[in-house]
Amino acid sequence: MKLTQEQEHEITLAKHELTTKQARQAAKRLAALDAQVDSVQVRYLYGQALQADHQYTKAWRLIENDHDFYLANTQRQHFYLSVMLDNQLFISARLFANQLADQNMIADIQEAENQALATESATIAAREKNFYHLGDNSLHVQQERFEEAAKLPLANYLKAAQFVIRDPYVHPLLRSSVIQDLANLKIDRQLTFYWLDGQEYTVNPAKLKPLDQIPVVSRIISRLEAKYSQDDPLSFQSFIQTFHLQLILLYPRIEETIVDEDAWYEVLTSYSSTDNSDLIQQTYAWQRKLMKIIQKLM
Repeated sequence: MKLTQEQEHEITLAKHELTTKQARQAAKRLAALDAQVDSVQVRYLYGQALQADHQYTKAWRLIENDHDFYLANTQRQHFYLSVMLDNQLFISARLFANQLADQNMIADIQEAENQALATESATIAAREKNFYHLGDNSLHVQQERFEEAAKLPLANYLKAAQFVIRDPYVHPLLRSSVIQDLANLKIDRQLTFYWLDGQEYTVNPAKLKPLDQIPVVSRIISRLEAKYSQDDPLSFQSFIQTFHLQLILLYPRIEETIVDEDAWYEVLTSYSSTDNSDLIQQTYAWQRKLMKIIQKLM
């Protein structure tokens, strides 16, 4: 979005205020500008002003969803990481650093974790206990405590996570999300998890494929795009959203469940079917089970 001359002038003034240690004034100026325009560059500068003014939570909420923008260069990467560490989001920071394969960032995170353990051990212990007992709570509280767990140092997170993924009372969406985080953290050990069928399985998170690298997932998405994205975009968005939620719930046993790509695609995109084959009925049963879980989230 192109800024007006007056808005560009406001940015110039804000930059001057930042360099002359007037962070609060810069933040106020940029808050007004951010309300006028939807610009990632404005949010970037505004985030710097908020950080300089020690408004760390507000800074993170402002920039969190601009993840791809901050991957673009080293300066942005380090700013994004620094705001996460200001908020003690150690797990989020590690996921970001792992995505970049940046060992220097990992070292910075480790140092920040050690400092937090030395100065806030009681708070960390309470967060770990809350995460460990995630399944004792309502879904709303589970979601809150899952988000709080991102503030745990890695060792504390892992200690609790191995119990969370075995707890049948933890919502399956959150169990799956924890397993995905363990995979992205490259945790290289055998772990046991409780799954949708009421059985326990073992998995090495470091060896799991990301969702977008699972062949059957890519093929079904390609089929949806080819048939619906241009001719029926509303149905396309609906099918993609449903399929994505199905995948999260099924993870990490997607390939073991979607045993027939054609059957899964047919049931996903059909409101009714005259096909009574065992394979179709089995697929219907799975997708009905998943839909019941999804509907409870709405």
